[in-house]
Amino acid sequence: MGVYWISTVWLGLDHNYFQNGPPLIFETMVFANPETDEEGYGLTEFDVLRYATEEEAIAGHNAMVLLVRATTQEEFEQPQEVENGSENGSK
Repeated sequence: MGVYWISTVWLGLDHNYFQNGPPLIFETMVFANPETDEEGYGLTEFDVLRYATEEEAIAGHNAMVLLVRATTQEEFEQPQEVENGSENGSK
C-alpha cells in the first residue's frame, strides 16, 4: 500500500509473553517498502499489533489499513497553491 506493506499472519506460537489473557497467535505488522520509502517515513508506533482470534486479526488488519491510509494521506497531501486570490486556480 504505497510506501508501506501491511502483513497479518498466524504466528503458530503464543506471543503473550506476560501470561495474562488469551494466547496471542496472530500479528499485524507495518513495514516500509524500501523501493518507495525514499524519504524515510515511518509508522513505528503502529508497527506491531497481536490478536487472540482470527476475527480480531481480520478486524485489526482492516483498521491498520485505514490508519495507514489516513496517516500517509496527511503526510503526502500538499496545500493547493492559490493563484490570483482563488483557491481553485480559476482567474
